[in-house]
Amino acid sequence: MSAPHYAELPTASRHYIDEASWNAIKSRFDSLGQTGLPAFSALPSTTKPYINQPSWDALVDEVGLLGGISGSDVLTFSVIADGASQALTFALIGAVIGDQVIPSWPSTLEAGLFGTMRVSAADTIEVRLANLTGANVTPAAGQTFGATVGIGSGLTTAPLTFAEIPDGGIGVGTFTLPGATVGQKVAPVWPSTLEAGLLGMMRVSASNTIEVRLANLTGANMTPVAAQVFGATVF
Repeated sequence: MSAPHYAELPTASRHYIDEASWNAIKSRFDSLGQTGLPAFSALPSTTKPYINQPSWDALVDEVGLLGGISGSDVLTFSVIADGASQALTFALIGAVIGDQVIPSWPSTLEAGLFGTMRVSAADTIEVRLANLTGANVTPAAGQTFGATVGIGSGLTTAPLTFAEIPDGGIGVGTFTLPGATVGQKVAPVWPSTLEAGLLGMMRVSASNTIEVRLANLTGANMTPVAAQVFGATVF
């Protein structure tokens, strides 16, 4: 089951929730073992018709209603120079900037290639693929790349400022995500403004702590724009 973002709800019904809609949300809660939502008939009559954006967003975040928005496409990259990266995109309807992304990489992806996926624009997943093989590489044509957005709960974001990252080097930053524990999977949110040629990974490095590693494959030293917003959920 998936749900639209609040901004995607029809304007006429944005502040109104009928019995069928409420029951669908309650069913999702119940299926996850969270049985605290009352029946529609038990809601106070003064609040029954209305749901505002904070309430909707809380429901979506709490029960993962956006989980499962997935898609894939066949991509063909041209030659990628050693120590460089290249970006292509594919459509994922329903993805919005700020969504966390779990990538699905081809099983046939050549050794020495690695990448980052992010929502770069509405309905768009950008795939950045980097080459650290020691030689120029043309990835095999027609490999399938995929992504799922909106997984997990407790989305936390924070502005991070990295010092200059040497070409071919890695910068490291951290932010706090309450409740995160070592060993959990991380669904990252990358800044929509992240400079071309920067690729990264996130992990739970300690309790309540998300570590962000940024690799610079731009061909020159790079100081990322200060205070770009990074985020993550864990599951």
